[in-house]
Amino acid sequence: MGRDLPFSLLLFIVAACCAPGAAWSPIRIKYILSKDNLQIDQEQMLTLTKQLMPQAIGIWQDILRVDALRHPLFLPRTCRVSFVNDTTQCAISCHEALAPRYEKCGEAVISPMHHDELEVCKSATVVDGVTKWTGCKTLGRAEDGGVKQTDFLIYTQAIQTDDCAIPGRKNGALAWASTCHIDPQSERPISGFINICPSILPRYQEDGDLTEQLTTVVHEIGHALGFTSTLMALWRDESNKPRTKRDQCGIPPILKYTNFQVMLPGNETLHFPDPSNFKRALVVTPKVKQVAREFFACDTLTGVPLENQSPYPMWGAHWEERVLGTELMSGTLNSVVKGEPLSPLTLALFEDTGWYQANYDSEFVSRPSWGLAQGCLFLQSACITDGGPIAHPFCITSGQSGCSSDLRSVAECNLQRHTQRVPEQFRYFDDPYLGGEWSMADYCPFYGPQNRVLCSQTPDTDLDTLEMFGEEDVACFEVVGSLSTPERKLYQTSTTAGCFRYTCESDHAIVHLANGDQARCDQEYQTTTLSTVNASIKCPNLLVLCP
Repeated sequence: MGRDLPFSLLLFIVAACCAPGAAWSPIRIKYILSKDNLQIDQEQMLTLTKQLMPQAIGIWQDILRVDALRHPLFLPRTCRVSFVNDTTQCAISCHEALAPRYEKCGEAVISPMHHDELEVCKSATVVDGVTKWTGCKTLGRAEDGGVKQTDFLIYTQAIQTDDCAIPGRKNGALAWASTCHIDPQSERPISGFINICPSILPRYQEDGDLTEQLTTVVHEIGHALGFTSTLMALWRDESNKPRTKRDQCGIPPILKYTNFQVMLPGNETLHFPDPSNFKRALVVTPKVKQVAREFFACDTLTGVPLENQSPYPMWGAHWEERVLGTELMSGTLNSVVKGEPLSPLTLALFEDTGWYQANYDSEFVSRPSWGLAQGCLFLQSACITDGGPIAHPFCITSGQSGCSSDLRSVAECNLQRHTQRVPEQFRYFDDPYLGGEWSMADYCPFYGPQNRVLCSQTPDTDLDTLEMFGEEDVACFEVVGSLSTPERKLYQTSTTAGCFRYTCESDHAIVHLANGDQARCDQEYQTTTLSTVNASIKCPNLLVLCP
């Protein structure tokens, strides 16, 4: 869906975060339009400013609480800094000649009214390991400056780049975002930027369906607020102590690559099953493990995997797609599910940063269907084992119809033959070119968005059918056999799945066909024979059907 851009934080200051007596309150988020970086027309501007940004910000403000700033928000100025890492001194200052003339967040130029103060010096000498700065002065804050009543500032731009998705092209980003500044005391993100590709912004319609666009913007703001691989080494525990050990200057370990460097989280934050492979990582913080064990029904779960196919040689900034394919903070917009849920698992991650408290009772929070109560095997095994899928919604027959993970649509198995060999670790079939469409899901085939039929929408057909469609109490069920009889040729969405009405009882569900026939579901994967046709209903995950 988006991307997280690695960057180096060049300023580290050890200070107390969220001290006793912290004033926890809903986070106050404001956005500033980067007017020189808006390649959209007036109608798209209305969609952006009257709908998407206010609604997305409102969702996060309802979900997250912070130790509210008691003063206007100022943004730290960046500069090349000098570190002297010895046992006696950690010198940090800025050469006056290197002080930036202007600051940017994304492509937005930051107003001088928002700059924090910065000490600059003309020269420095090191004597016996001690740095002495001379000719120092302070570049002060603007009078009556800062952003009032704000805990987080997000610069908003809409630039169409080569990375953006366009009609007719299979791959491409819808938007991306990143953190720009952290608070010098708490190390909590206090500013970031989001770029929304103009190609996804429709013309303004007061009652238009913006589910996909809103999902995208909420996801990206989540990155800027802290769901990002580059800040995980700064997370703090419930006692406000850094989860990752710092050196004597307060700096976490640094991984250095050719083009960038990144802070390496400690083993109380991430676990790397292979210490030589930083692309595979599990989040092992306490609340994440607690929520995940309950969600997956796996008491021995040791951590939740992050996306292992980051374009960089490091851990990803999304939940692993194979394990949490429909969660809002997975890496791809799974359009087969309408409005990917922001789950308690993501809220647990934000709480484990030490910067936030979360509102688990928010109307915007719900459990995803993908992986719900599927047990430890779902996390630990390949998606295709011994020639068959380990669980729904994985599949093994290209083009075969089945049910989407949320049971709201009939969908097609996205198994396909690739033009290049599937990476060896993601091969599940004898044919090395065969795999699921999405690489981020580890090439696992699943019932995806191709040629789907929404159970909420009645098909435009006059054919007789035993299926039932509608907005409420209608879901997809897999079918074994045929719903037709020699005397009665019936329309069917597919030969292997269909939409039917259902009712939830205390310990079971009843599936209703249009002719009055019924099937009772007491447990997942149970097959119930119908009495009026030569077919059976395969029962789905009842926790998804009847939450």
